[in-house]
Amino acid sequence: MTHVCVVGAGAWGTAIANLVAARAIVTLWVHGNDTLLTLREARENSLYLPGIRLRDNVEPTDDLMGAWHSADAIILAVPTQRLRSMFHKLAPELRRPGVPLLNLSKGLELETHLRVSQLLCEDLKLSDYDHYAVLSGPNFAPEIARNMPAATVIASRAPGMRRYFQELLSGGSLRAYTSTDLAGVELGGALKNIYAVAAGVCDGLGFGDSSKASLIVRSLHELVKVATVLGANPVTIYGLAGAGDLIATSFSRLSRNRMAGEAIGRGAPASELQNGQRSVIEGLPTLEALAKIAELSSIDLPVVHQLHEIVTGSVTPLVGVQRLMSRVLKNEFQ
Repeated sequence: MTHVCVVGAGAWGTAIANLVAARAIVTLWVHGNDTLLTLREARENSLYLPGIRLRDNVEPTDDLMGAWHSADAIILAVPTQRLRSMFHKLAPELRRPGVPLLNLSKGLELETHLRVSQLLCEDLKLSDYDHYAVLSGPNFAPEIARNMPAATVIASRAPGMRRYFQELLSGGSLRAYTSTDLAGVELGGALKNIYAVAAGVCDGLGFGDSSKASLIVRSLHELVKVATVLGANPVTIYGLAGAGDLIATSFSRLSRNRMAGEAIGRGAPASELQNGQRSVIEGLPTLEALAKIAELSSIDLPVVHQLHEIVTGSVTPLVGVQRLMSRVLKNEFQ
């Protein structure tokens, strides 16, 4: 039977571990003794995914090197900003040839603005694209864990990788589609978090459905624009990894990014939102990265620009909205 190592026991990592355990033996790497003890004794991740019992063939461990070395395939569920340090520690294992690697994290590295595949395959040269794949889509861990039907997309440059992970993850509650557009799926999953923060600001200010729908459509326009400049196929952004994920994260109360934006809209300082939070609000560091990319590349991204001004405290949320509304009038698709 296939042996899969899931690296990261947050909500998404735990949900995916349980999903994969329907057709594989799974080792779930856990950071933190408290979480490890709870998972082993209660067979439940009460911190991140309460109410969901681990399947019998999911084995929690804190031995990352051992779990990685014995696996036939690896699934990464680690926040993007922590991946570089992890990759350095795992360099010998990452250079082991032929091991399929699927990344679940969504974001751009803050300092370098790199996508995860670029970080791993180009910058660090620890793996090659033939063994790398990424998953992204409108998927919330508590819903997937409770077998609510959803769809997702898996992208890789290698047909074998796409098909391997599609078959591993597809089942009664999750339908996985494939894509050749690695850049598009990574960028869609990363950048939509930024616009979900903006949607949350809209909620925090007390605006209605007309306001939010208008913002989301203009956000999608920007997402397509920047993703195309960065090498993605615009068609991908209109699919599950772009529009699908944007819609889900902009409306759901399960979205950390939307909830963070709502708090900002109500006056909370963005710098304090991560304090005391176990789960990372990926949209905030990704916003910083995209604002810099837009500046260096001269890409006109009005929503990103005003959101960055709001998040850094340069303007209030209401002033940021007023600036968006008072821009020069133009054709919709310019």
